[in-house]
Amino acid sequence: MNEQDVNRMIQGLTRSRNAFTRRRQPQQGQHTNERERDIRAAMRNQPER
Repeated sequence: MNEQDVNRMIQGLTRSRNAFTRRRQPQQGQHTNERERDIRAAMRNQPER
């Protein structure tokens, strides 16, 4: 295993990790926004005790 192989492996890992984070990020943001909206709605609908 020489330096070129190592560099190629690192590049592959970085590329797949970038694709993974790019795929997850928007989903994550949407998910948290939906959760916050649900929580706010639940808090609004709760009768005052």
